[in-house]
Formats: sequence, structure tokens, C-alpha cells
Amino acid sequence: MKTRRKYLVGLLAATLVLTGMPVQHTQAAKAAKLSSKKVTLKVGKSKTITLKNNKKKTTWKVISGKKCIKLKNKKKNKKKNSVKIVAVKSGKAKVQVKAGKKKYTCTVTVKSAKKTNTTKKPTVTKPTSSAKNKNDVSVIKRIIQEQRKKGATVSEDLDDWQYLWENGRLVWIKWNEKNLQGKLNFTGLTALMEINCGASKLSSLDVSGNKALKYLFCSGNQLSSLDVSRNTALTDLYCEDNQLSSLDVSRNTALIDLHCSDNKLSGLDVSRNIVLKYLYSGSNQLSSLDVSRNTALTDLYCEGNRLRSLDISHNTALTTLECSDNQLSGLNISRNTVLKSLLCNGNQLRSLDVSHNAVLDYLDCSDNQLSSLDVSNNTALTELQCNSNQLRSLNVSNNKVLEELWCDDNVTIIGKANTKLQ
Repeated sequence: MKTRRKYLVGLLAATLVLTGMPVQHTQAAKAAKLSSKKVTLKVGKSKTITLKNNKKKTTWKVISGKKCIKLKNKKKNKKKNSVKIVAVKSGKAKVQVKAGKKKYTCTVTVKSAKKTNTTKKPTVTKPTSSAKNKNDVSVIKRIIQEQRKKGATVSEDLDDWQYLWENGRLVWIKWNEKNLQGKLNFTGLTALMEINCGASKLSSLDVSGNKALKYLFCSGNQLSSLDVSRNTALTDLYCEDNQLSSLDVSRNTALIDLHCSDNKLSGLDVSRNIVLKYLYSGSNQLSSLDVSRNTALTDLYCEGNRLRSLDISHNTALTTLECSDNQLSGLNISRNTVLKSLLCNGNQLRSLDVSHNAVLDYLDCSDNQLSSLDVSNNTALTELQCNSNQLRSLNVSNNKVLEELWCDDNVTIIGKANTKLQ
């Protein structure tokens, strides 16, 4: 019986060849591979990594350095082949994804966030308790006791590194990851210039009396509202990873750095923030975003929203744009000639013109509807991800420094020998 079956199979194959009917040849599937094995981020920044060529169920987790990073979008991604790494605290961490029985690891290095204000804090000799402003001492002691009763690990020593005093006034509080609880009110500390109270469990934060405040870091709490209308000197606001449904920054005209990602914002008006350079508004519920007046903008992150269009024609200083996982059907970047990094994956783009972006170093346009892609003018390109489109061929003859390419198996690659691809 087996001999007869083999004979019939051989006879059928011979018949197909003789009759001229095409015989399909299946190509061996490429091995699964992480898009990045090493990632370096600054605190507050994020990057999406992908397990390429994988069809198995995946599980993502942080296996070391859990205080340094967080993983986002694990549930939002249907295939779960991608995950967003959010940098929380400086240090090193490792992210592992398990696909079937195999495990893949990405090493993450997190560096401290660079201040947009380069003015160094003055070196001040720690004053004695008697030299400190009596009101500031009284207020901060009360706040310390209130928080310690709730389980916070804030220091009672007013000369500790958590506090900075200048001319007898308390100007800086660093309470990041101190298990702060419930409500926190800094009223009475009128000289405060910087507050760091991130990565805790705060449900309310009152900074209405801190008019000298320039830097506010309250990310990673449980805030459902935040009033910064009286903090007109504010230049840096980090309030990502909370539960904010609205955020009014119309009076914060000195704002340079705004991080409000991973909230529940349905709208964001930055029309009066004309000196804004860094805007992180990803993973919200934004259906529109107007940045036409933000001509100083260099970094724009608006991924994971509901944007159907995005006009960046006025943002000619833009060097980084991440608008992935939206509903964009078109994207014009012809005037963004200094753009170095573009992530527009996970949209509905039918075409993408990058011919004017000569300094583009990183391009991820995967998961769109592109039928063609011309990267001949992008001679600085080192990494290109264009898989899950409708491409039939891709010419990389001019991309001599290209090191990483993610493309579907059925796409014909032209000029690969001219690149650094292996």
C-alpha cells in the first residue's frame, strides 16, 4: 500500500512538470529574532522592540532591573510580538520574551534624563538648622510626618540629599520612588524650584502655591487631575503614566519639555507653548494634535493614539518623530529635512516619500499598505523596517551604511551587496 502511494505521488509530480504547470517551492521560514538586542534610553523615553518572524504565542517580562523600566502595550498588540519599553530610573535591566520553548533577551541601559536647562545648580554649603527659613522647616516637617505615617520612606533629616537649600530656602525636593501615598500638598514652600515625586501612589498633588516651580516630575502615580495653571515658570513637566483625562498647559508658556504619555487624554492644546522642544504624548486617546505653532519642536512622540492626520509641515527642526499605531492614511515629511528617526509603523499609509530626508538614520514603516518605497536618497540610513506591507521589491543600492533590514521574505532585495547587511 505504501509503495503504491509513493508511486502515485511521484506520478503526479511528473505529470505536473510535463504539463508545464508550476510547482510551488516553499521557502524555509526565517528564524525569530529581536529587532534590538541592546537598547539605551534616557529616563522618560521609550522604545518599541519586536520579535520578528514569530508566529507563536509570546510572553514578555522584565527579568532584571524592574525599578528601571516598565513594559507597555502588552495587551494592545494583538500578535503580542511587540512591546514598548519605558525608562523609569537610571540603571540596567533585561527584557525577555518567550515564544514557544525559546527565549530571547534584550539588555536595556537607562541613563538619567538630560535637563533642557543647562544651568548647573550652585554648589551650596549645607546651612545649619538655624540658618534655614523657619516657615520652610515647619511646612516640610509637617509634610514629612504626614507621609511617613502613610508608609513613605522620605528622610526626616533636612540636610539629606533629598533636599536642597539655597540662601536658607528649600528649593529642591527629590522624593522619587519613596512610596508616597494619597494627597500631597506643597503649599507654603514658595521657593521650591524642583519637585520629584514620581513612581509612587499619589492620588492628588497640589502645587498651586509653588509659583517658582520650574521642574515637576510626578510620573507613575495615580493622579486623575493635575493643576499647573499657576506654575507659569514651569519648563519641565513629567506627568506620564497617570490617569489624567485632561491637562491644561495654556499658561505654561515657558514649557520646553512635556511628558504626558500613558494617560487618558482625549485632547491636548499646546498652541501657546511656542518654545516647546520635546513633546511625549503617546498612548492616550487623542484624535487630533495641532503642533503648527510649536516650531521649536525637535522630538515628537504621539504613538498609540487615534490620529487620522498629522501636520508637521511647520516643524522644520524636528529630528525624531514617532507616530506609530495610529490611523494615519498619509504623512508629509517633505519639509522635515533634519529628521533622523521616523517611526510611522502600524498605520494605514499607502505611500511614503522620504526623498527629502537625507539625514534619516532610522526608519520603521512596517505594518502599513505601502506598495513601493524609495530610499535611494537616504544614504545615512542604518536601520530600516518595512515588513508587513505590499512591497514586491526594494532597492538598497545607495544605502551603504545600512546594517539592519526587516523585510518580508517575498520581497526582492536589490543592491544588498552594497550595504553592511550580512
